[in-house]
Amino acid sequence: MTLFARVLRPIAVGTAAVLIMVAVTSPADASPTRILDAKDGFAFALPSTWLQIPLTGKNVAGLLDVATKADPSLATALSLQVQQDLKKGDKIFALGPIVGKFASNLNVIVESSAGLPSGAGSFDMLGVEVKIELASLGITHIATSQVKVAGSAQLAATYSPPVTMTKVRAYGEQLYIHHGPRLVIATVTSASQAQCRSTARAIASTWTWK
Repeated sequence: MTLFARVLRPIAVGTAAVLIMVAVTSPADASPTRILDAKDGFAFALPSTWLQIPLTGKNVAGLLDVATKADPSLATALSLQVQQDLKKGDKIFALGPIVGKFASNLNVIVESSAGLPSGAGSFDMLGVEVKIELASLGITHIATSQVKVAGSAQLAATYSPPVTMTKVRAYGEQLYIHHGPRLVIATVTSASQAQCRSTARAIASTWTWK
């Protein structure tokens, strides 16, 4: 099986602001951003500083206005990104804090699980496949581990995209969530390693199947 590893979103911004929040500043006790995919039957939560950008085209303009208040130069890049994601079949796209000149972001895709390794050693085999595919894209510092998602052990992969792709030093983490006939791949990319890790862990710890 060839995994469709969508590894990064190189959304650079025009200012040098550090940790500017993309969304409207939220109080410390603000509720998490709840994400639901009714068709494929899953839900999870993002920190309140994240903003989901709909890929249906509905209300995109208004949400992009909110997302780009911190940096208006981001608007064009995001508009093009949404158009690309619509064409590529992404299920979910969300934006988080801007760190340096990079907009932290999440994308989620759903694939068929047909062809995934099974039986004894399947977890290690999947980890090897993921490492090979990421390495073929020029990704470095790849490491895999197990993470609990909705009570089941799933694969997580951390890595560093090349600066030639992201324009700034960035970090990525992917969750490969296998459930019945589906393989959900959630990818978090940020210029902050801590932001990347904490967001991926928030997704894993709040994930539910409907």
